[in-house]
Amino acid sequence: MFALGCAKGRDQATRFGGGAEQSVNDYEIHAGRSVFNALPYISRMPLNNFTMRRAVILRGSTERTRCVYVSLIGSFELLWDGQRIGATGKPGPMDNFFPIPAALAGAGPHSLELRVTLPRSDVSWYQGVVIGDYERMIRSRIVGQVIPLSGFGVFVVIGIYYVMLSFATRRRAAAITFAFLCFAAALLAVAETWRWTVGYTYDVQATRLTIVTALTFAISLLLPCFFVLELELRRTRIWIATFIAIVSAVLAIPQQPDDRCLSLFGTALLLSGCTLVAAARARGRRTIPGAAAVSILVLAFVRGGFAFSDNMFFIAFCAAIASLLIGMALETRRQRREHERLEAALLHKMIEPHFVMNTLTALMEWVESDPANGVRFLEAFAEELRIFSSIARDTKIPIEREIALCRSHLAVMECRKGQRFHLRAESVDPDGAIPPAVLHTLVENALTHNRYDGDEIEFHLREERSRKTRRYIFDAPVAAASNAAATHGDGTGLRYVKARLEESYPGRWFLRTGEYEGCWRTTIEVPA
Repeated sequence: MFALGCAKGRDQATRFGGGAEQSVNDYEIHAGRSVFNALPYISRMPLNNFTMRRAVILRGSTERTRCVYVSLIGSFELLWDGQRIGATGKPGPMDNFFPIPAALAGAGPHSLELRVTLPRSDVSWYQGVVIGDYERMIRSRIVGQVIPLSGFGVFVVIGIYYVMLSFATRRRAAAITFAFLCFAAALLAVAETWRWTVGYTYDVQATRLTIVTALTFAISLLLPCFFVLELELRRTRIWIATFIAIVSAVLAIPQQPDDRCLSLFGTALLLSGCTLVAAARARGRRTIPGAAAVSILVLAFVRGGFAFSDNMFFIAFCAAIASLLIGMALETRRQRREHERLEAALLHKMIEPHFVMNTLTALMEWVESDPANGVRFLEAFAEELRIFSSIARDTKIPIEREIALCRSHLAVMECRKGQRFHLRAESVDPDGAIPPAVLHTLVENALTHNRYDGDEIEFHLREERSRKTRRYIFDAPVAAASNAAATHGDGTGLRYVKARLEESYPGRWFLRTGEYEGCWRTTIEVPA
């Protein structure tokens, strides 16, 4: 006797909608002198050649042509009531439709016999045998590919759009991940429909299933990664590394291809849900579109079963993408408004009436009393305004540019206060980027809230770098007559600094202020 491994799979009749009358189930297997029954979805056969027999009953009468659909990874000969009605070669087509002669298609009992030759005895060879209306079964398979192929066009267009958008948005990683997610879904639509729109021989089936599994793996990994990047969670690399490990572990579990793909999709939805829950407290309403998208996919996953990969995924994914696009559009609008607000705040700093009036008054006095120093004063003021105007629309600028802005401001204040101010920069990478006017605000706060004695006042900026972070340490002298309440409080200046840091490094920055050895120290830490 032979031991057969049997695995539950999808009912092939579901592929043909209303065109299928019945799936042919248990067979009487004849292999050499042995005869035994087997479940319909046979995973292994110990011999390459055997015969499958089954008695079937056709009910009712129809004027339409009936057919037998056979899908095996192997060659075979099909006999109906002992009459040969079809056969395949080596290799033959993966999907075969054999019309039943009208004289043999009447209502009542009939016999079905398949004489099978497998390429190997260790392959999962059985796909299905279905009896139904020939015309309707052929048409249903073509019509069934309309939704995935329509999704292909939608996914490609959106993917290309987000590739282009990635060059203009600060959340470039999220946009690129979303684009790759769309491209992977588009390729999955092609891989899923290739069998029915183009067709192939049975020896290509294993390659196609490998491609489908690889694309499903990519989608299952990219979906939760997108939520991590879009919602800008901390420890991004740890999140993504964890996702890679979990999804790879699910991929490695021994399963049938359809079961493996469903396991991957289910894992992706679970990980995405966990990500949204983790982000809900910090991101609030920003998680709503993602939660709606995941809910749509979960509902389709639960209702679809094995049909999820065929059609329902593409319907649900289109709806999910629509939800995500709405969320991304709303977030982009919010960011644009926030950037405009910060840009306005920066311009206000440049033309703040009290500062401008005091500077112009001092300038007039210098022009009258000392024209040479008056010109130097005017040049410093003009340089500060020029730098301000050139960085007003930027989200980040080189630290070298920021230091130049600070020194121009100190030059202006030298002329106004009659003191010499210096900014000493130590170990600062000139190519490092920083939000505009952040250091300028710290310098301005120090001058506003302190009344310095003496002719020489020095401010100190130092940078400390590690593999993951850059730390800027700014020390300003604290005068005895300083306005401690204003200096220690979270005034307008520090609120501007924090807003700029959040804009550029959402949730990934650190700021601390406090007295340190006679100085007021401000420490800013940002990702490298």
